[in-house]
Amino acid sequence: MADGENMKNSRWLTAGSIGAVICILIIIFSFYSYERKLDENLKDYAYSKLDETVKDQAFVIKSKIRDEKRILINIADYLAKGGSETNRQQLMGSMEKGSNFVAIGYSDRNGIIKEPGGKQTDISKREYYKKAIKGEETIQYIESSIEKKEPEIIIAVPVKKGSEIKGVVAGKFGTDEVEKALKTEDFGGKGYFCLCDTKGNVIATTKRKSCIFHNAENIFQKYEKARITGGDTLDRVKEKIAAKKSGYIEFSYKNRSYYTRYVPKTPGWALFYTAPTDVIEENMAFMKKGTVELVIGLIIAMAVLFGSLFYEQTRTTRRYKHINHEMNNINESLDIAFSQTPRMILDYNRKTDCAKVFKNYMDEKAYPIGHIFEDFSESEGFFYGEDKEIHKRVIKRTEQDERAEDGYIQEYVRYTFDGGKTFIWCYVTGQRTLDEQGNIEGALFVLEDVNEDKEELKHIEKKAETDLLTGLLNKKATEQRVAELTGSKKIEGFLFMIDIDDFKNINDEKGHTIGDIMLEKTADAIRRSFREEDIKGRVGGDEFVVFMPGTTLRDAAEDRAKKISEELKKIREDVPGTDITCSIGIARCPKDGRTFRELYGAADKAMYHVKGQGKNGYSFTERKE
Repeated sequence: MADGENMKNSRWLTAGSIGAVICILIIIFSFYSYERKLDENLKDYAYSKLDETVKDQAFVIKSKIRDEKRILINIADYLAKGGSETNRQQLMGSMEKGSNFVAIGYSDRNGIIKEPGGKQTDISKREYYKKAIKGEETIQYIESSIEKKEPEIIIAVPVKKGSEIKGVVAGKFGTDEVEKALKTEDFGGKGYFCLCDTKGNVIATTKRKSCIFHNAENIFQKYEKARITGGDTLDRVKEKIAAKKSGYIEFSYKNRSYYTRYVPKTPGWALFYTAPTDVIEENMAFMKKGTVELVIGLIIAMAVLFGSLFYEQTRTTRRYKHINHEMNNINESLDIAFSQTPRMILDYNRKTDCAKVFKNYMDEKAYPIGHIFEDFSESEGFFYGEDKEIHKRVIKRTEQDERAEDGYIQEYVRYTFDGGKTFIWCYVTGQRTLDEQGNIEGALFVLEDVNEDKEELKHIEKKAETDLLTGLLNKKATEQRVAELTGSKKIEGFLFMIDIDDFKNINDEKGHTIGDIMLEKTADAIRRSFREEDIKGRVGGDEFVVFMPGTTLRDAAEDRAKKISEELKKIREDVPGTDITCSIGIARCPKDGRTFRELYGAADKAMYHVKGQGKNGYSFTERKE
């Protein structure tokens, strides 16, 4: 009897052991398949991140060129109204200093640019002039400039008075301005950009020796030396760029694999972004590590559960099925996480002015699928109040107009997806929909969350306006802010020119490190002495400018001048052995001038008056009536 029971237990033990081995083999195989699928998903995710990077940079370059072109258009509109040669030269000189152009010139219909010194330059043979004189706004990369024989980028616009073309305004800047706009922080700073024309001639590239396109003259010739392993062939790349289509290349160069994404977004150019394949995959490796550890933990747990088969076969089977179900749920969750992006799709009907939620990956609780926005063009509460006109423009563009002949719509608008608690930036794209007769019925809108990209762009813009040492505004930003208030907004106030006395002696005797500390402390003193809304900037080595908008009382300005002098005395406590004072010149707007240069010049004279009276004081300037 006992032998029969032992034999029965032995059979159960053998069956349980075989079942456990089979189950473990199944788990190992599943883990292998799961890991391979995870690798593919992570690779796709990393490559999609690279695609977003190159598209964003293409947008930045396009925006930079558009902004510079807008300056030339404003000049052209002014010149079309007439004016003397002196006024023309003064205008172009002023606009040139406030932009990234190294030179701006005007040519008549003969293609001759007259410079202030009497020098004349013939641009009639240049391609950009030929297009502009026919009425086109054009941009051209030139490998060899007329003067310095160096590469440059030319933007040209026609000067039109009605239907008559009177001449051409052209501005040029070096390729280094484009290179500054190319961000290379992604993928650990190991990726790099290359901007070229449709023939592959390199316009600008990342200035780093590790960049394989460093000092390359033609990107296509560089690819000919590499071994293309995937994506588009070189001939196919040339065809796509000519047709203004995007694509990618996988290639091997000097025993290392690379991935390139190219986007022909800029006029007549293509932007290439290249990163080593191993760097792209390493960028997401930490996600794989955590997931693999999770699966290994599950395998260990499964092995422990299989051990109980010798005692509780039925219960163990149920547990195995439960855990297997959980693993399937994890797989499905990962698939969803990798396949979806934060966006909402709306089906808009022009006749009823209603938009129906077709898909919502944002927050279905607030706006579930099927939710209808009535009076969509006026649906306040869904869009941010300040973006009302932009939202209306999106709706307006569902109609036939010159700006949307192909029916494609794109704008940036802030919307809410949680019932109005928060508003986020969305990139709105849309395509007009037609009825059976071909009439415009409405549009299909896609609202994509680009809030992080917008915030990052704001951070970049703020950084570009900031003096790195003191944290105040830099010279260009200070001048622009003051000019905006005193010019178009016609706001009154006082402009202070603050110059540290004998700062050169501080640098010579104490060293530049102490000198930098003194500048930082002076900036802090200025912050403490003026209001938060006052414009505060560093415009030179030891020169600071402050503009107090809305202040008209002389006593208030005097109080600020005395306050800054008192605050500077406190620096002795922080930096022993130093005695810092300043000379302050104060100009009043609009009495002493309306433009920044007029106010700056008046305050500068007043400041030098203080210098001549022994320094360490302040003085107002008076303009003769």
